[in-house]
Amino acid sequence: DNLEPYMVNGDYGEGVISYLADVLELYRLPAWYPEDSDSFERFHNAPGEARVIDEAYALSGEQKQELERRIEKIRDESGADILIYITEHCHLGRGIKRCGEDLFLYGGYGEGESYDGGVLAIYGQDGHIVNLGISFSGERPYYNAETSDRIYEKLTKPADRSDLYETACVYLDSLEYTYAKGHAPKTYHLGVPLIISLVISTVAALLRMAAMKSRMHTVRAASRAADYVVPGSFKLERSQDIYLGCSVSKTARPKKESSSGGGGGSSYSGGYSSSGGRSYSGGGRKF
Repeated sequence: DNLEPYMVNGDYGEGVISYLADVLELYRLPAWYPEDSDSFERFHNAPGEARVIDEAYALSGEQKQELERRIEKIRDESGADILIYITEHCHLGRGIKRCGEDLFLYGGYGEGESYDGGVLAIYGQDGHIVNLGISFSGERPYYNAETSDRIYEKLTKPADRSDLYETACVYLDSLEYTYAKGHAPKTYHLGVPLIISLVISTVAALLRMAAMKSRMHTVRAASRAADYVVPGSFKLERSQDIYLGCSVSKTARPKKESSSGGGGGSSYSGGYSSSGGRSYSGGGRKF
C-alpha cells in the first residue's frame, strides 16, 4: 500500500527509499525491549510506573490520568496488574497481541509470583484502530479464551468507531466486572431478550387460556335434540289442545257457454303463449 503511489507516478527511486524506511521501522526495537532476550530475568517494576503506554500519542493528558486512576483502583481491589499499550509500530513484524505481551513481560508488569495481570494492546494508524489484542498472565481459572472472547465483544462497538479512550474504558469496566464476579460479562444482543420475552408471554397466555377453558361448560354437538337437555332439568306441568274453530269459504265456478250454435255436448281446448314467444297447447277436463 505504501509503495503504490510511488509506482503509479513512476517515482521508483523514492519508492525504494520509502520501502527501506518501512523495513527499518519494522525491525526497529522499542526502548523497552532487552538487548539479549534469552538471558532476560523477569522482575517487578516500580509501583509508580505508568500503566498506560501511549506511543501513538492518541490520548490526552486528562484521559491518561483517568485511566491510570482506574487501573490503580482495580489493582488495589483485585491484586492484578493492568497494562494498556497503544502503538503505531509492531516490532519484528509481530502482531499487536504479541507486542503487548512482550511489553508486559520485559517491562516488569504483573503482581505476585505469577505476575498476575491483563494487557490491552491497540495498534492504530492516524488515530484509527486497526487491530487490538487481549492477554492475561497468571493462574486464575477465568484467564481463558472464553473470557477474552466476551471482552472482545464488549470492545467491538467503541473499536469500530476508533474511539481509543472509550475502548480502554470499556476494557477496564469488563476487567473490573470479571475480577469481582469471577467471570467475564456477557453481551446480549437485541434478538435474544426479544425472543425470551416472546416465549415467556406466549407460555403465560397459554396457561391463562387453559385455566379459563377448564372452567367453561361448552355445549357439544349431538345427533339428537334430547341430548341437549340436562336430565331432570325440564318438567312439563300441563299439556292440552285448545280448539279455536274453523272457517270455510266457497266460491261458485262460473259456467262457460259454448260459442257454437250447434247441439248439445261440450268440448274444451285451450292454449297459451309464453312471454318468450313460444306456444304451448294442451287439453284437459273439467271435474
